Amino acid sequence: MSVSDTAVAVAAARPRGAPLVRGAVPADYPAIRHVIIAAYRQYADLIAPDIFSRYLAGLLDLDTHARHGHLIVVEADGRIRGFGAFYPDASVQGFGFRRVPEFDFDMAARYGGTGAAPITALAYLHQLAPTRATRA
Repeated sequence: MSVSDTAVAVAAARPRGAPLVRGAVPADYPAIRHVIIAAYRQYADLIAPDIFSRYLAGLLDLDTHARHGHLIVVEADGRIRGFGAFYPDASVQGFGFRRVPEFDFDMAARYGGTGAAPITALAYLHQLAPTRATRA
């Protein structure tokens, strides 16, 4: 059974409207961009326009995101309803992310209760506004 045959079989077995999480493909990019714009539109008035427009342009640059990470979508009722990206090392992206290990935590301990194997959530930070140290 090929990968596409498997995908068709899985889709057919899902209840109507049930979400499907899958890897994104370039044909998904227009729908992904729509989801991103809808999600971030609420911040347009809270961030200076020149900063927000550059930030949004970076979010919408899916080719760059795909080169550095794994893009995924959530599909329901035949439409892209959500989007995410996993970056094994977010610092290689160049959008200003840096590791902040002081914010790492064990997801299993926080959400899974006792006896669960540790799952370390690695934290990265992207400074959107200049810090006091960089305002010289």
